[in-house]
Amino acid sequence: MRYFILLTLLFSLKTHAAAPSFSNINSSDFEKLNKEFATNFLHTTVSPASSSSIFGVEVGLIGGVTDTPNIDKFSKEVDPSADITAIPHGFVFATVAIPMGMSFDLGLLPETELGSIDIKHFALAAKWNFFSLAVLDLAAKAHYSSSTVAFKQTVSNIKSDISIEQKSIGVDLIASGNFIFAEPYIGLGFVSTSSTIDSAASASIFDNTFTTGSSAKDDYSSAKILAGVQFNLFLVHIGLEYMNVYSTSRFSGKLSFYF
Repeated sequence: MRYFILLTLLFSLKTHAAAPSFSNINSSDFEKLNKEFATNFLHTTVSPASSSSIFGVEVGLIGGVTDTPNIDKFSKEVDPSADITAIPHGFVFATVAIPMGMSFDLGLLPETELGSIDIKHFALAAKWNFFSLAVLDLAAKAHYSSSTVAFKQTVSNIKSDISIEQKSIGVDLIASGNFIFAEPYIGLGFVSTSSTIDSAASASIFDNTFTTGSSAKDDYSSAKILAGVQFNLFLVHIGLEYMNVYSTSRFSGKLSFYF
């Protein structure tokens, strides 16, 4: 079953994967690009605040898209035929719940070739369901994610390797309702991201007023809002989630099994 889920995820991402292209990136461009990539790779399990009062395990698949108007705009400056108005995200995950409202997540996409892009993703999270009464649950969640996207781009007529690395940490406060078969939830959070773009090209993809080197790095932070719903169908969970962070919208879905 786990191999079937992974293959389904990879096929879905591959059908939507397209390599971006960048040139003359200045400081403002760098920030806009990285904030869209950072939003795309933030950790989620598309889950409400509730947690099992006893031991439990959830395994499944997360997939979705992030709106990326800036990545599309800058790619079109290099290749007018580029169409990258949204980029996909996806990974397999496992959540282990223990007594006292605690649960722990692992999100993973091993290094994989998706079309013309190489991508890998790793994430960890811990959640504490500190209040649970009748139809209301409250939880605090801390999360970490690390992702790398690599692709080739022609720079000054030379095929060169470009890599984009995102490392994010954050905290969320989540409130959800428990209506047996459906658990709608909302959340507020804070995210901090360290972003690096590295080019192996002899000619830089950066504007000289920004950097004369072959790589650049910066840190960003942002408030975060999210809203979603999880449908509980016996051993199957189906979830939908909207997230906005760094002024960028992301949409995610979940299919998982709970036991």
